Amino acid sequence: MLEITPTILTDNFLELKEMLKKAESFCDYVQIDIMDGKFVPSKSIEISDLKKIKTSLNLEVHLMVENPLRALDYLKRIENIKRVIFHYEAKDRPIEVIGEIKSFGLKAGLAISPETPVRKTKDLLGSIDSVLVLSVNPGFYGSKFIPQTLRKIKLIRKMRSDIKIGLDGGIKLNNLSKILNYPLDYLCVGSAILKEEDPESAFLEFKKLIYSRNSQEKKKWG
Repeated sequence: MLEITPTILTDNFLELKEMLKKAESFCDYVQIDIMDGKFVPSKSIEISDLKKIKTSLNLEVHLMVENPLRALDYLKRIENIKRVIFHYEAKDRPIEVIGEIKSFGLKAGLAISPETPVRKTKDLLGSIDSVLVLSVNPGFYGSKFIPQTLRKIKLIRKMRSDIKIGLDGGIKLNNLSKILNYPLDYLCVGSAILKEEDPESAFLEFKKLIYSRNSQEKKKWG
């Protein structure tokens, strides 16, 4: 079953706590976006804020920062973090970042922004646990979905069949059916879940559509 990972992007620590509390009622895993205002135009909560939170959720941290190595110094002391995702386009050498993440006993994920060709990441695919394809220009909740980015998913799957592939950005109920045509493992969904009036109902709607699609596929192929 395709996983749905609610995504938190905020510059307000109280809102972060509120969103985590809401998410605890219907899921066990969320992604938190960290933005430094340099790598992307917007700035989120500080990475040091993560040390102040108490949650039962497992966390994935998506670093949209120029220097992920610097950020990792904070993350190694924070409980509940299972995976750290950083951008291929960041300034630090990717292989060094991957090694540092794994030295903490965490899963290492590589994010690819819309303008980055998949071929540039080919040599790194054997060293990472997951790839996160960005289907929006990163940095804002509710950014416009870029359908051309979907072709990257099949290219990555051909290069390494067993890698975990996620899609992040602009994912809504009204474009989900198209997205489900691609060999993905998980979807990071932000505003279409946690900015809704009833986040749990929104989350369950995504799960329902995915389940319905899987059922139809099983009937089709017998």
